Amino acid sequence: MEHLIARAKEDVSQQAGAGLLTAPEAEHIIETLRSFGVDQVGSPEWRAQHGQITKLNLQAHHNAQTHSDEFVKSAFVSLDKFPILVRELVTFEVWKANVLPLLQQHVAEQVDSMTSYMLLQHEAAVANLLEITLYHQEACEAVDEDSLLELCDWGYRKLLSLNSKVHKQHKAPDQNPKALLDVSAEEDFQAKLLEADFGAATSALTILRYLSDYLNVLPLALLTRMVRTNDTLMALVPLLEDPPWVRRRNKKTEKSIGNVWTAVEPRDRLRLTQHDAQAWLMLNNLLVDPKARAKYDMDEYRKETVLRVRRYMNDILLDQLPILKDLQRVLDELTMGVSSQQDESQATRLIIEQVPVMRDALLKQGNWQQVADRQRQAFFSPAASAQQSKRQMDDMLKALDFMCNLQPDKPQAPVSLLLSYTRDASCNSE
Repeated sequence: MEHLIARAKEDVSQQAGAGLLTAPEAEHIIETLRSFGVDQVGSPEWRAQHGQITKLNLQAHHNAQTHSDEFVKSAFVSLDKFPILVRELVTFEVWKANVLPLLQQHVAEQVDSMTSYMLLQHEAAVANLLEITLYHQEACEAVDEDSLLELCDWGYRKLLSLNSKVHKQHKAPDQNPKALLDVSAEEDFQAKLLEADFGAATSALTILRYLSDYLNVLPLALLTRMVRTNDTLMALVPLLEDPPWVRRRNKKTEKSIGNVWTAVEPRDRLRLTQHDAQAWLMLNNLLVDPKARAKYDMDEYRKETVLRVRRYMNDILLDQLPILKDLQRVLDELTMGVSSQQDESQATRLIIEQVPVMRDALLKQGNWQQVADRQRQAFFSPAASAQQSKRQMDDMLKALDFMCNLQPDKPQAPVSLLLSYTRDASCNSE
């Protein structure tokens, strides 16, 4: 992997303004995207599609960063391929939870770095592609109702993983050579897996925030799922009180900025990160919007929990996000006992609710041990990996080269195709 990075950096200044894909190429790739089963993760066809998704992700970020025609987003909308990406997220999540633990030691010790990197980054790459495209209202509206519910549930599970603080509690190994030599292959794989999970979870936070922006035009079932079934508000409050993207290392405060843990000066500790802004804006959407408040049962426990964020409503926060003034007003109303929407919530409760079925169907498939044994021999054996290594190396080199062009000012960033470019968090431009 190191020699790939070195080769990619040699040509970092070349073709800085060129795209990785043309519009016809991106449209052809999107048209050929298809869904895979849990037992097909790691197959040659799955690996090839992962490479194509990586290219689409890079090109979508390039288009947004250069304010050029966002033809990747347009092709997903016109070809109705967002459900494929959502299914990829859910399928890989099921595989990672049920099959990967049975294969982890084998993958860490026996599988080449290209394949293990692909497995580590797949969920984050798909989530990052959805994150950059679902910024637009037309993209959110192009996702069918069933996929929206699956995406909402997936995002909520990621919020819960952020609240578990597993990413904070994990102790990264020292970076001195002696300490790194003492780290086993499985421990190194687990550390990288947690890093990739964290990237996917922060992308999920942004995706949920975009969905909350358009609740008034998206299906009513999504509003019910996000506000009532999943109780997203209760998952947001701990993120604001103890952000998982802020940590203490070596007596210094570090924040995840652009997917890189960066030490911050004391004077900058109150400056919001992109993740802070997304959490505050989603809280604002769910509490200020009348339809969302009408769906929410604000009992005494929830009221006390929500009001815990009132202590952070100060001039420094409002200067960075002026849009939160309406949220401050709502919190003041709750403090004074004003809750005009609660009776409406009780009166308009739905008896029948649409529920997602994709993940439940995947969880009922087969015996996980059998799937793991077959994949160990068919997809993750040394012979199978050798057949794919040359093409993977060429594609990875091209992707790394293009990624370096997208982020030339971040040489310290870890090797990851989870890109840090996100749009203005304060509002959508559409």
